[in-house]
Amino acid sequence: IIYRFTGEDLRIKSIHVEKNPYNAYRYGYTTPIDEYRQRSYLDFLREYVDRFVVQDIELQEYCPDAVVIPRSIDLDRFDYVGTVNKERPLVVHAPSNPSVKGTPFVRAAVAQLRDEGLAFDYREIIDLPHDEAVALYRSSDIVVDQLHIGWYGVLSVEAMALGKTVLTYIRDDLFE
Repeated sequence: IIYRFTGEDLRIKSIHVEKNPYNAYRYGYTTPIDEYRQRSYLDFLREYVDRFVVQDIELQEYCPDAVVIPRSIDLDRFDYVGTVNKERPLVVHAPSNPSVKGTPFVRAAVAQLRDEGLAFDYREIIDLPHDEAVALYRSSDIVVDQLHIGWYGVLSVEAMALGKTVLTYIRDDLFE
């Protein structure tokens, strides 16, 4: 039996808060997941699961015996495009959960840069089918992923495959 964790199902709040100075909890995020029940569930799973899998080293911290199988995508669906808008870049941000992804900080930065006279367009991609979202990634120049987790997500992988500049927060202790 192989069990794959994907994020908040494994990310234990007390550890995350201790290790990550920019965690979303610091900025008012709350979760319905009770840490005691989360740890109990993990202990329960250990009795039945032969191998745990996570997609990155950030999640592996919460389950050290898990094997890391990195995020992957079908590169045939993500042909390299590179920079598209040379004169007025398009910046996109696709928050699945704005408080976790740091969307208030992205919006504040967009407002500040516009106030400073920087010419660019900004679009948030929310509640779109994946194919439509990817079409917008293709037409973008800069993609802002997640700013609170401390590691990159699927959006970063897709955007890098398209040749876009990606902004995300990677914790200093995980950088190497």
